[in-house]
Amino acid sequence: MQFRVLGTIEVVEDGRAMPLGGPKPSALLAHLLAEAGNTVPRDRLVDDLWGEDPPPTAQDTLNVHLAILRRVLGTRLRRQPNGYMLVASPEEVDSTRFEAAVTAARDDPPDPRATASALRSALSMWSGPVFGGLPVGRTAAAAGARLEELRLSATEDRVEADLAMGMQSELIAELTGLVVANPARERLVGQLMLALHRCGRSADALSTYQTVCLTLENKLGVDPGEELTALNRAIHRGDPTLAMPGAASLPGSASRFVGRDAELDQATMLLQSNRLLTLTGPGGSGKTRLAIELARAAVPAQPGGVHIVDLAPLTATASVGREVASVLGLRERQGITLAGLLAAWLRPRRCLLVLDNCDHLLDSCAELCTSLLLAAPGLRVLATSREPLGIPGEVCFAVAGLRVPHPGDPAALIEAADAVRLLVDRAAAARPGFALARNELATAAILCTMLDGLPLAIELAAVRLRNNSVAELAAWLAARPNLLAETGTVRARHRTMRATIEGSYDLLDEPEQALFRRLSVFASGFESKATHAMGDDWAPLTGEVDILDVCNRLADKSLLTAEPREERTRYRMFEVVRQYAAGRLVESGEEAEARGRHAAWYRQLIPSVPEWTGPDQAAWIETLGREVANVRAALSWYLGDGWKPARALEMVGQLWWFWYMRGLLGEGRLWFHRALAATPAEATADRALALRGAAATARIMGDFAEAIDLGSQSLEIFRALDDDRGVAATLNNLCITAMMSGDLEAARWHGEQSLELILRLGDAQGLANSRNNLGIIARNLGEPGRAAELFAGARDGYRLGGNSRGLAAALTNLAILARRQGAHQSARELAREALQLYSDLDFDEGQLDCLEVLAALDAVEGRANRALLTLTASASARRSGRTPVRARRGRPIRRRRSGSPRAAWRRRQAGGARRGVGDSRGGCRCAPAAPRVEPSVHRHSDVEPAAGKPTAPVVVSGFGLPANRSRALSTLCV
Repeated sequence: MQFRVLGTIEVVEDGRAMPLGGPKPSALLAHLLAEAGNTVPRDRLVDDLWGEDPPPTAQDTLNVHLAILRRVLGTRLRRQPNGYMLVASPEEVDSTRFEAAVTAARDDPPDPRATASALRSALSMWSGPVFGGLPVGRTAAAAGARLEELRLSATEDRVEADLAMGMQSELIAELTGLVVANPARERLVGQLMLALHRCGRSADALSTYQTVCLTLENKLGVDPGEELTALNRAIHRGDPTLAMPGAASLPGSASRFVGRDAELDQATMLLQSNRLLTLTGPGGSGKTRLAIELARAAVPAQPGGVHIVDLAPLTATASVGREVASVLGLRERQGITLAGLLAAWLRPRRCLLVLDNCDHLLDSCAELCTSLLLAAPGLRVLATSREPLGIPGEVCFAVAGLRVPHPGDPAALIEAADAVRLLVDRAAAARPGFALARNELATAAILCTMLDGLPLAIELAAVRLRNNSVAELAAWLAARPNLLAETGTVRARHRTMRATIEGSYDLLDEPEQALFRRLSVFASGFESKATHAMGDDWAPLTGEVDILDVCNRLADKSLLTAEPREERTRYRMFEVVRQYAAGRLVESGEEAEARGRHAAWYRQLIPSVPEWTGPDQAAWIETLGREVANVRAALSWYLGDGWKPARALEMVGQLWWFWYMRGLLGEGRLWFHRALAATPAEATADRALALRGAAATARIMGDFAEAIDLGSQSLEIFRALDDDRGVAATLNNLCITAMMSGDLEAARWHGEQSLELILRLGDAQGLANSRNNLGIIARNLGEPGRAAELFAGARDGYRLGGNSRGLAAALTNLAILARRQGAHQSARELAREALQLYSDLDFDEGQLDCLEVLAALDAVEGRANRALLTLTASASARRSGRTPVRARRGRPIRRRRSGSPRAAWRRRQAGGARRGVGDSRGGCRCAPAAPRVEPSVHRHSDVEPAAGKPTAPVVVSGFGLPANRSRALSTLCV
């Protein structure tokens, strides 16, 4: 049996919540849980339930409530001589587990990543206000207040750890909401100020301080504490130490950085005096590692952050700009180019952009760097490539091998040489206690000379010193003619690197060689389970061969790098090693099989559409977020050399929700168009699902014409297939499109048609979606009672199904309705609960929508400064491109039209040419130019100041519907 109080009070047995019989028995249970294991006198229970003036029937009513609880709790509720006792172990009560988890996280060694992860896991136990916001007695209320305080302080600790990892940009929306809710919480205020400052928004940080000063003075008559005041002064004078923890956002390394002191100093000076520095050199020369160390040293001078973009996984046709936007957390939108979006975000910032592995994308990188450096005067770019980008203003720094000593040099000089130091360091990692004997120094110098001082070659060779002597290793290398054919030139260093990897490959057994080749098809790493796609039923990795053991043996030999994580290990190859393995894969004739298996693995990894809105939605978004590069590779295979477009169509149909939540709508739209164009216009479920996803993507990006067209095609196919569930979902999507384009009657017609089907089908989540969207229509048409009923039904359905995102949307809609009806306290509680859910999903747009509701409440209650603080931060976030910007439509919502809504809808469709089934493959052609998309920031006309109180100008964001209409895209459900 489990007891839950971190949200709605529940008793769960065998996975089923037991009925508690109403608020009073629930409040009684809250008191008993607050004193679990102790006897609670009857008189105290009566006082807690009814206060100082209980009714005459209080004792009898208490017996009734106890009897109800006893039916649920059985022998756990024990009658004692002077009262009652609830028996529950600490592991059975979520609040006790939460307290233990927070204590453990705080007691662990100070590792920000581990601390943040542990606290995030602990905080995920909460599903709403303690006891579900239920009125409880003094004892339970005191326990609840203590738990809420612990929740808030644990959140502060988690934010502190996230800041230490350089996650300032991701925290601003969440911190803004926390500060709005807790303006006197100076630690939160300081964290928000620091996050803003590190994102290059020092003026906003200082403004935040001034606003909080006014709030504290007006509300409490006090000044900020010394710590917050000191932080304000440090930001004002541009104290560089404030930016230092930003280095934590840089990738870590399992090994020490050895040598390169002179190169690091020289390259640092070049980066300080030039805006584009390219590190050039052969594969394996250490360009990436040197770039990371340069970036680490540059952190204090880059208040806008250091942003590293690994381009190695990208194909030659991929968009460099889109990858950069993804790293920066920017969302594409209609009417602005990627270069324009990036320029707008980078222009006001002083930051460093690191483009790693530009070799195969030189033209794209050169074009992007040229445009961004012209547009953003505070931007510096550090690139790594085997050859220069070749654009004006570029300064190149050649990264050669490490300094290699002469065999005849004195012992001290040989020991101090960078190449020898690296050899000894990596050999000691493979064989603890390893050290060079004096008579081995000259041989070590010869060995490093053979390897041209290339760091990766030295690391691969050093692994062999686990079982061989230095002399044996040197003799083995000397026997390889390719290695010694030529030295000193760039071409020779490429040959050296290849020969070293080849030597490591030749020493592998057959299963190791096979897996090494096949793993080259993974882009940007892979998790341990994915290795099974490359073996198990594919010789020689069959029978008794343990594929994970083979994988770990490759890691032991430095041909893979292993990154242990909480649940599983993630592996990756150095790019130069991966390229060698890919060449071997082609030579073996296994490439098509390996790429097909890779694509099939990621095709089955993608969850089906219902799972995106189930209780595991956050986990799925996080999982696929790590695998974006592999999903792209799978789609490219199916639409390229592998040519199985039907499988690509199946994948894109399941992926649209992920692309939306991750802000990858522009990329998703391109995949939809490619997959639809590559497949026949046949009435299949996969095509209907892909058309529906493409329609939703077009709608969110503001292209309503394409959204109507593609949605209508999807509807026709689902009807032809007699798929009522698909018909209902597509009608719901068309309802949203009509609503966003301003045609509420057509929206209601589609929504009611969808609802009628869903009721027949018994689809609980579909019913919640339909109720939520019909509720928005009712609210906009001035039917608040109907809207409240629909939103409440949606909320209950989402909560029952574990759909956090849907629940947050319904709660936000209820909050908007409550605010308009003057129920400000209820609106605030609803918005805060929704804000927490969106925060747990890491969904910035939803958080901003909730913050705008809270700001509107502050404005009407006379807290103009707090409202202005929130709305300014929200508007800035929307303008930055971190959330989709809605299309602004120039016409008002139409409440009445001649003829039926369905006929009106068809007239709108007839206004443009039909698209999507024209060419020989049934391709989906792009729609005509969409309406201009721009930030929809306007005065919210139903925000009125409190009587007699001044208010600041209030701006809120919407998608272009007139004032006092529903605006937030995150409150719609599909």
